[in-house]
Amino acid sequence: MSLKKLIAFIFQNAGKDSMDENEIYRFLSFRLGWLPPKAGKEVVEKAIDEGLLERDGNMLKPSFDYRSVEIPYDFIFRESDMEKDVVEKVVERILDETGQGEKKIRDEIDEVMRKLEIYREVAALVVAAKKNVDITPFIEEVKDIVKDI
Repeated sequence: MSLKKLIAFIFQNAGKDSMDENEIYRFLSFRLGWLPPKAGKEVVEKAIDEGLLERDGNMLKPSFDYRSVEIPYDFIFRESDMEKDVVEKVVERILDETGQGEKKIRDEIDEVMRKLEIYREVAALVVAAKKNVDITPFIEEVKDIVKDI
């Protein structure tokens, strides 16, 4: 589950363009009951670190158009959702280094996966390598996943 979707969900449901840090984690922890307060604070910190939230004085606001993010009806966020899988990490690296659209990248990964009949994780590495994106940081993680299958 995407941290970006979570931030969009919070701001869409709060009906606000900016919130203070405590307000965000209380929304997650007390209003929704999804995370303990400490984990709620970690989500806020991670969103800031990943550039999804930016400071505007004492307030935080999304750095993207949160209104345009589609949230599934049954959306829920768990503490375990904070960990990105390797495909997400590779897609983000490709996005950062090439500026291509996320949908296009994901479509390419799916196409390579089907065409070569390989795991999605391996296909993500193939697509990244074709675009001259350094895949070194992800190789061991993909090896471990493939070994466990």
